[in-house]
Amino acid sequence: MATEDLLKELLGQGKKKEFDPLQYPRLIWRKKHIVLIPLVIAWGIGALGVNTIPPTYVATSSVAIGTDANFTRDLSLLLDQEVGRRQEVADLAQVQADLRNQDFLNEVIALLGMDETPILREKGERLVDGPLAGADLEDVVRRLVAEEIRERTEVRLGSGAVFNIRCEDGDPTTAYLLNRVLTQKFVETRRQRELAEVTAKGDFSDEQVAIYKEKLNRAETELERFQGTQQQTLAEGNPVGATNVLLAQEIMRTYEQELTNIESQVDAVRSQLRTRFGVVPTSDRLLSDRDLRALNNKQIHSMLQNLITYLGQQVRRAESLTDLVEDASVGADRQAYRDRLSVLVGQVYASNSPPERELIVSYYYRLMLVSSFQEIVDTLSRYVNNYRQNVGGQPAYQTELDRRQAEVNKNREFFEVFQQQSTSAQIARAIQANQLATRIDIRDYAVKPIKPAKPNKGRLQAIFVVMGLATGLAVIFLTQFFNRSFGDVKDIEAFLGVPVLGTIPPLARGPGKARQQRRKNTLLWVLAMIVYTMAMAGAMVFIKGMNSRIELQIDRAAAEEMLL
Repeated sequence: MATEDLLKELLGQGKKKEFDPLQYPRLIWRKKHIVLIPLVIAWGIGALGVNTIPPTYVATSSVAIGTDANFTRDLSLLLDQEVGRRQEVADLAQVQADLRNQDFLNEVIALLGMDETPILREKGERLVDGPLAGADLEDVVRRLVAEEIRERTEVRLGSGAVFNIRCEDGDPTTAYLLNRVLTQKFVETRRQRELAEVTAKGDFSDEQVAIYKEKLNRAETELERFQGTQQQTLAEGNPVGATNVLLAQEIMRTYEQELTNIESQVDAVRSQLRTRFGVVPTSDRLLSDRDLRALNNKQIHSMLQNLITYLGQQVRRAESLTDLVEDASVGADRQAYRDRLSVLVGQVYASNSPPERELIVSYYYRLMLVSSFQEIVDTLSRYVNNYRQNVGGQPAYQTELDRRQAEVNKNREFFEVFQQQSTSAQIARAIQANQLATRIDIRDYAVKPIKPAKPNKGRLQAIFVVMGLATGLAVIFLTQFFNRSFGDVKDIEAFLGVPVLGTIPPLARGPGKARQQRRKNTLLWVLAMIVYTMAMAGAMVFIKGMNSRIELQIDRAAAEEMLL
């Protein structure tokens, strides 16, 4: 049993050992080696380790994104700070989502040629050969590159709807070019998206203008042709009689089916044109060309003459109906119509590619066929109706004339209304496009960094020194706190509460006992310092790993060309 334990048992009324803060400075000085050793180890690891950490350069640019002029909204944000704060958080989240979007990053990756980074391509090949078997290699590589960009890119909210975009990399030029291209592409994409939203409001009017312009032109042409054909029909008499009325109805049903088929083809081609151009291309030169109208009227007149001749024979022929009505002269007129149409399209749409021009020619050629077949159906219907009414045709003619005139007036009215709306939409688009340049703008362009932002060698070394100093002081504090022996006579007097008149030296515990205890303590101390050294070295390796990045390959020439 230790002496102090015996004294505690014998003198239960003794005082507890009091904490004396003044004893620690003396104790630290007496055991300064316990502080110096971990301090030197930490300082050495910090001094050597910071030089092995790869540098990280940061390029920063600022983008201002304003909102539409909305007095009520701006006033509510001004009066309610909580609403304004939530709006800022939502705007920041939107910008972050836009910059992290895979499709957006794919454009940046393709522009800079970052998908040619060797390390990432090797990693992608391993994934395709293993866990992602069957996946497209290029897609996997782009996803890997995009993830690297996301890890190196950060968006912070500045003041006044300004967003700071930061890009990190181990190479200053890469960080600079990546930030510039990323920021510029983001601004362009954001402007295009907002302009598209504004433009979409007027696209409907533009499309309706094109549609009703086409309908108006067709209705006017059909009205003009109807008046001329009807006058000729009244002068010549009705070719449909009791002997051929069934044949006329059969021919009419045949051309109604042909009309349905060709209208389906027109819808398909119109859909392709909308996909390529957004709206159906239209031009006054195509709709009002005299040669085209003359050729169209000529081939329709030939078809009607062939039809009247066929009805006059009052018998069915072995030849197909299309061969009888649409003979060689009609085919020649249609070919001449298509040739003339190709010339006009080549002049009006010279900047478009040949496949696009051919698609436009095909569309307007099929529209001509629609009007031709419609004229055949209308003429036969008129003949049959006149026969059934057994009149000279004037009542049916007037009814049909009124219907066609009303159709022209209705199409003209719609055309004028949508034309006014289209003009208003164009003015609104011009105003919005001008405002976008000021509402979404790069305020501060990134510059090439000249010194690394990380690591901060001085701060990191100071942290390691503080850790070493704290470790040494903690060891001294713990050993003193758990040490139950008395340091001097004052400790005994404070503990017992009685004066001490004398002391007896400690008795020897046997030969070599003290030496063995010192060796044991020294061994434990050395082992503790080895573990401590390994822990500090591991911390430095961890910090180094956090700052290590894959070297991305960038087509610098392409990036600089874009920034010109």
